[in-house]
Amino acid sequence: MINQGFLKTLNVLYVEDCTTIRNQFSSILNKLFNNVVVAKDGQEAIQLFKQTNKFEINIVISDINMPNMTGIELLEIIREIDDDIPFIITTAYTEVDYLLHA
Repeated sequence: MINQGFLKTLNVLYVEDCTTIRNQFSSILNKLFNNVVVAKDGQEAIQLFKQTNKFEINIVISDINMPNMTGIELLEIIREIDDDIPFIITTAYTEVDYLLHA
């Protein structure tokens, strides 16, 4: 069973380059979480992660394959800033190399 009260205390950074997926999934996330910060790629996500002054990001959800910076590269940079933050990677790919690197 999902503890919806707990989820409503969390702030999420969601990163997805596909506009349609980003809009649809962020709509769902907004119903589940306290605050959802949305970025279109890894570079924008890093800027938002560093600039969010109003609240702390508690979890990052990111696509793995994006322009400018992959989800893996984003994960590596965020781990330099905060090595404890949960990071969920989404992908349409089943390539083992991507998943093992993650």
